Amino acid sequence: GLLAEVYRRHCTTLNRERVRLLTEARRTGLQLESVIEAFVRPALTEIQGGDRRNHYSRLRAMLAAEDAPLFGQLVADNFDQSSRTFVAALRECLPDLSADEVLWRFHFMLGTIYYSASSPQRIKAFSRGRCDPGDLEEALKAATAIGDDRLQSEAGGRVVPDSFTHGTSEQRVHWFRT
Repeated sequence: GLLAEVYRRHCTTLNRERVRLLTEARRTGLQLESVIEAFVRPALTEIQGGDRRNHYSRLRAMLAAEDAPLFGQLVADNFDQSSRTFVAALRECLPDLSADEVLWRFHFMLGTIYYSASSPQRIKAFSRGRCDPGDLEEALKAATAIGDDRLQSEAGGRVVPDSFTHGTSEQRVHWFRT
């Protein structure tokens, strides 16, 4: 009853903004980055919000982790359609990947959002406030800076490509996008 209605009301707002951003992205030519941003930005905005929406985001993230029929049904009722829409958009951007590979990428994107919502204080505390999981641009910037080339050069050594085990920053960005 009441929980389902509150959940639906918040999900409707989130999904409406996601679809609006995806529609904008389609008008300018669908790109992988714009699909990811259309999906992630509204959730991160909600997480950062100081207007109690962040409390709801945390509750939603914790409910998503529960293995209870009621919560599973709430998620299905409120997110299956928008999830299908975004998975289809991702498949358009990633035509060389199998359906399952796209679903796994979508799954991990959801996990990032849920973890950022349920435990945003963890990285903030660990970094003594320097890292904010709600800052999408900063998070993407950090993700591109962890290739072996970047790590070696920042460690003061010379870059030795033959010793790379995790790829260059450029390769990691490419792998993230493919």
